[in-house]
Amino acid sequence: MIANAERLTALVEEFRVRVPSLVDPVEIAASLESSGINDSVARDRFNARDTFDLAAVLTSRIRSTGPLVARVAPADAPDDSTERRQAAVDYLRGPLALIPIVLLLVIVAAYGEVGRWSTATTLAFSVGMTSSMLVTNCFVQALSRRGAIYVSREDYASAGAFISLVLRVALCAVVVVTVVGVLATVALGVFTPTDGLIFGAAFAALSVVWLLAGVLALVRAPALLVLALGAGIVVAVAVDRVAATIYRDHVLLASSLGYATAIGTMLVAARRRYGRADSGEPAPSLPSLAYLLDEATPYFTYGARYMALVLLPHVIAWLAVMKTEADRVTAATSFEIALTASLLPIVVTGGLAERSARLFWHSARAALRQTSMDRPQQFGEALRRFYATQMVRYLIAMIAASLVAYAAFSTPFASETIRALVPATNASLVQVLFAAGLVGYLLLGCGLFNCIFIVGLGRPQHANNALTQGIFGTLIVGSPLVFGFHFGYSVVAFAGGALVFALSSFSAAHHLLASADYHYYASS
Repeated sequence: MIANAERLTALVEEFRVRVPSLVDPVEIAASLESSGINDSVARDRFNARDTFDLAAVLTSRIRSTGPLVARVAPADAPDDSTERRQAAVDYLRGPLALIPIVLLLVIVAAYGEVGRWSTATTLAFSVGMTSSMLVTNCFVQALSRRGAIYVSREDYASAGAFISLVLRVALCAVVVVTVVGVLATVALGVFTPTDGLIFGAAFAALSVVWLLAGVLALVRAPALLVLALGAGIVVAVAVDRVAATIYRDHVLLASSLGYATAIGTMLVAARRRYGRADSGEPAPSLPSLAYLLDEATPYFTYGARYMALVLLPHVIAWLAVMKTEADRVTAATSFEIALTASLLPIVVTGGLAERSARLFWHSARAALRQTSMDRPQQFGEALRRFYATQMVRYLIAMIAASLVAYAAFSTPFASETIRALVPATNASLVQVLFAAGLVGYLLLGCGLFNCIFIVGLGRPQHANNALTQGIFGTLIVGSPLVFGFHFGYSVVAFAGGALVFALSSFSAAHHLLASADYHYYASS
């Protein structure tokens, strides 16, 4: 018995050093198992009933001897200049995200001018571009969890092997969706066969771009997307000017070479960051395929449901336009321009949300050092205060950006610009739909901000439940309004669904942060 007591005392002191976080019996039990102390060892060496019984004894002893976390040496504070530089990068990430979108819109306008495209053809290209962003989000989310784990450990070879696997699956899915999408849109009369092929080409080509952009964003190199697209445009323009006088299909040649340049630049950048240092080094081993699928499925589902929530108003509006509107092109173009333009505030403020996510982990580590063992709830309270502060900042930024966008878009100059750039639109309808779209994306942004914390704590199923409720809210509000009155009410349905999503995700985030000590440890 004396030997058992001495062993137990030694084990207590060992675990006071080993577990630099809030002590929970489950956490201690997991650490015991990882140390080789199973049920039989717990009985024989420590006179405990099993591992969980020993964990409960250790937890009680550690708490009774005083706070452990307060004794943990604080991490070195980052250099002020480094922190300011990182803050500037985080805040600029949102506005910088507009650059690829602007470049792609310039490409669309250039094709429309050079190819003498009709409004319907331009619309087909634009819809393909927007759809590719949303569909590929599923696979970007799927690779984010395990990819981020490998990157955080600086195991770039394993990250590269895993990402390569996901990209192969994603590319196969893109091919299938492209074929089905072209056949469906042509069969339903949404696009002519020629416009359907343009839609498919835009969707497939840009899906590859967004997939590689997600891969580079994982290692905080999103600026390479801008550089790659810029290089592609430069090459395309140069080739077009040289070949215009000697080759009839010079636009196709220039487009192919420009696209190849952009994709090649991104692939080289990704290879440099993820590739093995030594080509003779054996490929890293990954967990079993079944395990990877089980781990990635909730995150893929999160991306898919987010895609469904954003796409659903478009689908409802298009169905109503096909059924009730005589001038389908004008109606659809007006709707798409309004909803695309109302994306600007949520994109611009995206950097603020990303910075909040990064600071969350710094705040959590600081809270661990300041939380005493006899009041573990202090940890959750500290994180809830951080979350509330960051949410208020994000809301203020979103509202300010939305007001600026509304003021700029509701001017006579904006109406004349819309008519000049896209003659087949109803400018007054665009402005009304734009205002409603701003409200919808403001609410959507609040929901996504909540989901940053939810997914970050390793609970994507809660985010999925919130998105599902938002989808049903959109359908319940939208169906009677859109098909009973006017297709424009699909934007109101979107705002209603986004409101449900925001409220549900807020409730889930608040619940998780209330038990932050457990969820933080489980997600680490």
